[in-house]
Amino acid sequence: MPERDEVPSPSGPARAWAKPLRSYRLRGRSLTPALQAAFDTLDNWAFPVTPAAAPIAPIASYHDDAISGGDWNTRAQVESAADFVDLPGLFGRDGEVAMEIGFGMAEATIEMARAQPEVDLIAVEVHRPGIASLLRGIAQWSLTNVRVAHGDAVEILTRQIAPATLGEVRVFFPDPWPKAGHHRRRLVDAEFVALVASRLHPGGRLHIATDWEHYAHAARDAIAAEASLRTLSSSASGFVERPAYRPMTRFERRGIAKGHGVWDLIAVRR
Repeated sequence: MPERDEVPSPSGPARAWAKPLRSYRLRGRSLTPALQAAFDTLDNWAFPVTPAAAPIAPIASYHDDAISGGDWNTRAQVESAADFVDLPGLFGRDGEVAMEIGFGMAEATIEMARAQPEVDLIAVEVHRPGIASLLRGIAQWSLTNVRVAHGDAVEILTRQIAPATLGEVRVFFPDPWPKAGHHRRRLVDAEFVALVASRLHPGGRLHIATDWEHYAHAARDAIAAEASLRTLSSSASGFVERPAYRPMTRFERRGIAKGHGVWDLIAVRR
């Protein structure tokens, strides 16, 4: 039995969309009592994730205003059915809003939130231990500029973030899915970059960091293909040195000590 239903694409060949691929693997790791206690405070700091009744699929392109043929949804159709969150209402002020996707155990997230109190942060993660760790940091440092989204970042961006409202989207060390057959599960691809670009306001940034060279080059190519973005790099490689504001995590330091490379990409919304 096939995993996904096949639907016609605008160009003719069938494309599978009914059961979208996920860029993450949910793990059943249990929480320690301390982490469970922290996780139980999620409602105090939660971004109000709305469960999708059904996947928004298929989407032909985040740029198309009209698609002829098939059952394809356009960006306009998706946005008209969305439930966009009032970000100034969520944070209690009308400030710059950033989103971090996949923050792991939140070490860098907490450090950046402390260093940038003027920036309101939506921190998105699917794994409970990382969420609990961030919530513990929020309590420890009395952070008021962080809201935690326990959910799928692509669905949240699509359904709940209005166009041209974010000042930055951070994707630090996403799952590289290193096997060639798994590359299609990677978060950062041309469609994701287009979606992020549509949610950034002019001058807003997409910042990606990875320690997998192949993924770095694929992400660079996806950004280069997005006309609404320009890279900040003055190098022919397209990469930049790690900005001082992006903390180096223990994981990253261990990798560098072993000779692993790290590639940063920063693109700006035109």
